[in-house]
Amino acid sequence: MIVLLMLTTSLIMAQKTTFKGKVVDEQNGTLLIVGQLDVPVIKMNKQAFDQLLSIKEMEIIPGASHLFEEPGKLMEVADMAIQWYKKYMILD
Repeated sequence: MIVLLMLTTSLIMAQKTTFKGKVVDEQNGTLLIVGQLDVPVIKMNKQAFDQLLSIKEMEIIPGASHLFEEPGKLMEVADMAIQWYKKYMILD
């Protein structure tokens, strides 16, 4: 199961940034989704979020744990991802 959901969409401009000392080619926007009860991952996501130069959002799912196992929480994650893709995906 995916621990950290990083959902990306294609964008026109490419940027460069560093993450853990490595240069990362950011051609995509990034959506970070984490459960409110997963405090260690929230901290890691905030650090990663601060390093991103592209379009970025971080969403915290209220009442959700690490794997979004609580009733309805995984559906919230899916809905957020769908909205992100609708907003940022470039369709021909």
